Formats: sequence, structure tokens, C-alpha cells
Amino acid sequence: MADLESVLRVQGTRTAADAEWAGAIIKKDVFSSSDIIGPWFAKEGLPVTAKLFQSLATDSNASTDLAKERYKRDRPFVISPEVAPCVDKPKGYSYPSAYSVQVFVRAGVLAELFPAKRAELFAQAHQRAWARVIGGVHFPTDDVGGEILAKAVVDELLKSTSFHTAIEAARAEIQAVSSKG
Repeated sequence: MADLESVLRVQGTRTAADAEWAGAIIKKDVFSSSDIIGPWFAKEGLPVTAKLFQSLATDSNASTDLAKERYKRDRPFVISPEVAPCVDKPKGYSYPSAYSVQVFVRAGVLAELFPAKRAELFAQAHQRAWARVIGGVHFPTDDVGGEILAKAVVDELLKSTSFHTAIEAARAEIQAVSSKG
């Protein structure tokens, strides 16, 4: 009930600008972190890096799907008719937030590639995850669950030789592109 109350309070203070931002931010990909990393960080010039993040999305979605099936938590707008989402209503369960998993996995892997930007990347991930609460489609604890699951996913990735190979290839590509830009 406290989680629902939080969603309703956020909704009660949500402005039109907040709603517009929430709808726009959830459509951004990993390369929208160029505001932190630099304008040269673009999908067009980094195909190896783009492929890495595409495979990460697939891997993290599989983990999220398993967790959602286990917990089967309904979304705020399903639980209460008072919740009026301002973003598209996703299908499926609420916990953990798949979007939060994605943004925190991205932040974790970007932090491996750009360790000096770690704090900024995670601050951005928190902000972006909160967009789903503003949007009325997740509870705050869905975001927390997504962050926890993302950390577990990244921790497992860091144990993988193939992941380290992919990271090194992305680093080489990033080094070549960033030195030009």
C-alpha cells in the first residue's frame, strides 16, 4: 500500500512537462548517454559497441522475464483505478521493472568502459528508472528490484570470458572513435 501511495503522490504532483519527459526518456537507447560520455558516442560510429549493448538487452530481458513470472506483481494501474498512466501501458507484470534492469545494466557496462563517469552514469540510470514511476506504470520498489537484478546480471557478466572479450573489442573501437572526436 505504501508503494501505491507513492505512485499516487507522484501522479498528484506530476506536471505536463514531467509526463512529456517520462514518455520521451523511456524511448532512449544507450547512446543517449552521449550527454555524459561525449557527442562522438553515437550508434552510427560504434557498430561493435552497439552490438554489445544489443546482446546485453537480450540477456537482461531473459533474466527479467524469469523474475516477473516468479513474482507476478500487477502494475499500479491494474491494482488501482486511481492511477492514470501518462505513458503507454505495458503488458505483463510489474516487478522487477524491465526498464530499470535495462538502464542499470547499461550503466554498469558503461561504467566498465568509462570508469571516470561511473557516478554520473548511475545517477542518470536512477533518473531514467524513475520515469516509469512518474509514468504510472511501476512502483518505486519495481525500480529497486530492477536495480538489484541488473547488478546481479552485470556481476555474472564480469565472470564471463566472452563478455571480457566483447568489452575489450568495444574499448578498442571507442578508443579509435573518441580520439578522432
